[in-house]
Amino acid sequence: RETVVAVSAGLLGAFQFGYALGVLNAPQDVICASLGISPVRWATVVSAFGPAGLVGAQLAGGLTRALGPKAVLLRAARLFLVGSTLQAFAAAAPAPAAFWVLLLGRAMSGVGAGLATVGVPVFLGECAPLSQRGAFGSLHQFGVVFGILAAQLLGLALSTARGWRYLFVAPAALALAQLVAAPLLLDSPARLAAAGRPADAKALLRRIRPAAAPRAEIDAELAALNAEAASAARSGSSASVLAAARVSPAVRRALLLGL
Repeated sequence: RETVVAVSAGLLGAFQFGYALGVLNAPQDVICASLGISPVRWATVVSAFGPAGLVGAQLAGGLTRALGPKAVLLRAARLFLVGSTLQAFAAAAPAPAAFWVLLLGRAMSGVGAGLATVGVPVFLGECAPLSQRGAFGSLHQFGVVFGILAAQLLGLALSTARGWRYLFVAPAALALAQLVAAPLLLDSPARLAAAGRPADAKALLRRIRPAAAPRAEIDAELAALNAEAASAARSGSSASVLAAARVSPAVRRALLLGL
């Protein structure tokens, strides 16, 4: 049960990513009319999400290794909260400044989405038993797609001169809920093992695995986590993916295939 609650709280990050990705599709005309934004400036706002997401994703790798996926998800939630709030209240700014407020809010949501893109799959994978990591990992895609769907449905209902603001109130409220639910987010057994705290990692594994799980299964999973941590330390995995791609043909091939 504890694992289910933690995974549900973590999936809010994936939902936020999908929601932010699709929220500006439907209300384009009403937002441009309300804020006096030209088509070129609107395109700038929409497209800012991509580069900002790239920045967030690049930062997320180092943050995940240093602080664990839980800390990354909470930082993403803070960015979603501030970014969504700025977009919701852009109309309150003077006309020349409304565009910049909207752009800043969109960029902050983009950085949050980049953090979530990395943090959520890692968090889900480390909460999952070894035999079910693939199934848990697919929940990230489900959360993203469900977020896009929710954004489209709400956009159809709220794309009015006054209603569009509430399209951004919803993700701000969800981000606030995720921050409030922070105690439900588990620490990472892998991070504890990598930090030289195997006893704490084992205790956490016992909490999040079924009560009937054999002791040998817990010990085997802890051994696998310790082996992964030792392998990462030997390979110097603190480098970013792009840095690794520059020196490793295997990483370059994997990156190209992924793209």
